[in-house]
Amino acid sequence: MQLNLYARNESNKYIILQIMKKIILSLSILMGCLSMYAADKGVLRIVGNLRDAGESLVITQLENRRAGRVDSFPVKDGKFDINLKMEKPMLLYITKAQQRSAQPRGRRATIQIVGVPGETLQLVGTLNTPTILGSKFYQQYVEMEDALKPFQAESAALRQQTDQMIAAGGNRDEIMNKYQEGTQRIRQRTEQAITAYAKAHPDNEAAVTYLERLNPRQWENYLGNLTPAVRDGRMKAYYQPMVDMIKQQMERQDRAAKLQEPGREVPDFTLMDINGKPLSLSSLRGKYVVLDFWGSWCGWCIKGYPDMKKYYEKYKGKFEILGIDCNDTEEKWKKAVADNQLPWLHVYNKKDDNDVTKLFGITGYPTKIIIDPQGKIARSFIGEGPAFYTYLDENFQ
Repeated sequence: MQLNLYARNESNKYIILQIMKKIILSLSILMGCLSMYAADKGVLRIVGNLRDAGESLVITQLENRRAGRVDSFPVKDGKFDINLKMEKPMLLYITKAQQRSAQPRGRRATIQIVGVPGETLQLVGTLNTPTILGSKFYQQYVEMEDALKPFQAESAALRQQTDQMIAAGGNRDEIMNKYQEGTQRIRQRTEQAITAYAKAHPDNEAAVTYLERLNPRQWENYLGNLTPAVRDGRMKAYYQPMVDMIKQQMERQDRAAKLQEPGREVPDFTLMDINGKPLSLSSLRGKYVVLDFWGSWCGWCIKGYPDMKKYYEKYKGKFEILGIDCNDTEEKWKKAVADNQLPWLHVYNKKDDNDVTKLFGITGYPTKIIIDPQGKIARSFIGEGPAFYTYLDENFQ
């Protein structure tokens, strides 16, 4: 009897021991899976076969459109299997290493695509014309791209037709005006197609990557078409910084529009001129004055000076130019005035409590603000282009 009890107890211990081993093994497997899942969440797997990939691929991660981490990965016979570490969804530039120093960025074959950690991106074909495959996110991405291909083909056909007309000797200005009108129509229809797709597919995560193809003032309504899971999910880390940045830009633009509104009386200011003497804007009252906000570092500012000098001479005595140098050292400012032989008045603007750019909400360079003889704003022009000179011809000719 005692022998049977002993045998039974030993049998029970064996069974319990085996059960415990299975539990421990199961927990180990589960913990391993959880660990692997956590690692995958911070990794984008990129696999494929690109015939023109060379010996290695360079992948640049961009946050808020600024280049950040850059990694290089080996390629063998066009094939690659890359585990790219990523903290959150970001825009990626993928190109082959040999091209980085051999060609300027604009001419390099580069794949531009949104990278999402936890997904798999498959690329086949060539860097110029890749076929995109992969996990669910990239399937959604391709589905939306396919919906826009007709507009891309139409844009390409319009560019080809424009080039042919210019090569045939047509009037370049007229042809380019028609091209811009055609491009605008295609852009509007593209925006309508993107919005319609988002309404029809509100659970498509890839839809948020198309915000940049829309007018920023449409962004809020567009995001409202998507489900909360998409709008507030993992892709929010991709689009929200961009939305915040553009929102700030639009606020600055709206403020600039108010401060530069035609008919607004211009506030007076005094800055030191190039001879070290104070010069007040009010001292120029009674004539047309062009406030030219510029800097020696501004390529478009410098590029426009030959035309500005021609028009300054053409309408001599009918208006004055007051060059307001911004974001420069005094040495660079004076050197740029001398090197470019700028014959009009010049003052130096410091970034302090008297920063004149704040009075006018300057958002870009060059900015030209035309003030009438009564001291009120007549027009303002941002950037370098023909509109400013057309205005001078219409008013002073």
